[in-house]
Amino acid sequence: MSFTRAKDLGYLSPKSRIFFFRICGTLMGACATLLKDMGYQVEGCDYTYYPPMSNYLNEKDIQCYQVSEIDEEKLKEYDLIVIGNSLSGKSEDARMVERSGVPMFSAPRVLGEILLKNREVIGVCGTHGKTTTTFFMLQVLKKLGENPGYLIGGVLDGMPSASLGSTPYFLIESDEYDTSYFEKFSKFHLYQLDHVLLTSLEFDHADIYDSIDDIKNEFLRLFAQLRSSLFYSLDYPVIQEVLDKKSLFQSIHHYGDTSENGPRMISESPKGSLFEITWKKENFQFKTNLIGKHNIFNLSAVILWCLNKDFPVEKIQEACLDLSLVKRRQEVRGHYKGSVVIDDFAHHPRAVDLTLKGLKTKYSGKKLIAVLEPISATARSQIFEQEFTDALRNADISIIVKPSFETSVKDQKTINTARMSTELSSAGIESYNVEELKNLRILLSQLAGDDSIIVVMSNRTCLGLWESDFVQEII
Repeated sequence: MSFTRAKDLGYLSPKSRIFFFRICGTLMGACATLLKDMGYQVEGCDYTYYPPMSNYLNEKDIQCYQVSEIDEEKLKEYDLIVIGNSLSGKSEDARMVERSGVPMFSAPRVLGEILLKNREVIGVCGTHGKTTTTFFMLQVLKKLGENPGYLIGGVLDGMPSASLGSTPYFLIESDEYDTSYFEKFSKFHLYQLDHVLLTSLEFDHADIYDSIDDIKNEFLRLFAQLRSSLFYSLDYPVIQEVLDKKSLFQSIHHYGDTSENGPRMISESPKGSLFEITWKKENFQFKTNLIGKHNIFNLSAVILWCLNKDFPVEKIQEACLDLSLVKRRQEVRGHYKGSVVIDDFAHHPRAVDLTLKGLKTKYSGKKLIAVLEPISATARSQIFEQEFTDALRNADISIIVKPSFETSVKDQKTINTARMSTELSSAGIESYNVEELKNLRILLSQLAGDDSIIVVMSNRTCLGLWESDFVQEII
């Protein structure tokens, strides 16, 4: 069935009514709150509402409905319907929206055409570290006296996940996942990016990409339209393969283990890190409370961008001293029977590897108990089974959670967590395979103690652990 699409959004006015179909997602909710702040009349619907986005929507006084309350006649009251990628093109909901005859746009296109076209846009891309790096940049720029707009796909301590800001810069977490059911390409193509910080590039999202070449093609298109500068990690060969084909923009800089720019670690302790960066053949030292190679690399991308913008080195150094992490990124939740409990979003083997290595440094002398739930479409397939197993060798004890449902990746079997546990046990690493929350709780109760830390790595709830009374037992 055909559906109505406006050629552009120039017909909208501050009095226009905009409806977000499935409004409670991270990108959709943030987009809705930003448009509300711009003066548009914004409403939306979803099946479920959950914090923190439900709280943001309520604070912005945005009218929200259950999907069951919405029909074609109701939708006809609006001037524009915004669609996110959670709406399946095969669903009856999609048919209802189409039959309404109201112009429909994807959330990334609405952001690009209404909000970002008049800003200097900095996009943070990559397989890992997008949320963390965007938040680092936000904090650093604020300490440098800027008040940038931003959209970050994570929970920020004491701050909303999106804001219009008041200075020209706009920071946006820019992922390569597809845009909507009627725009099957990466979101970042629509953000009108001036600058890109590219933290990493590996295969992921096997539910929509068949190979790394498909992802490379998305970045090839991005680089072809990039307006100003690129800062990228030299430690990912795939990035260089793309750059070899297309590097026409004005300014390009790299960082990493093999980069002459650094960062070069000088010292690292549980209290923080001291490292060196080279810029225009001059060496500068930076001190930060952050721990872990991945955090230092992500911060280095921010530092290099700021140096390229001629912010004073001394002020950048001061801005890096004390930085916070996004919630669920190595977030200390408290203590359980003496063990420090850490919640982490890691769901790719490289992220698991770097997270565990960073925690070994920060909590030197403590026994590291790693709980991994490989639950995203790609993670719960066999694609990364061996890499996850190898990453867990950094732990003293591993608990691997069997996915509660099969992978949706085409032509792939579901990850075999029992086999992973057996391999680790054979290598002398105490390892367990669990399928139910009650068994996970028993293990954590038995293993916890003053001499250990527990890190739970999952981009969901780890068998419902974070929704159980375990949370109340953490001190």
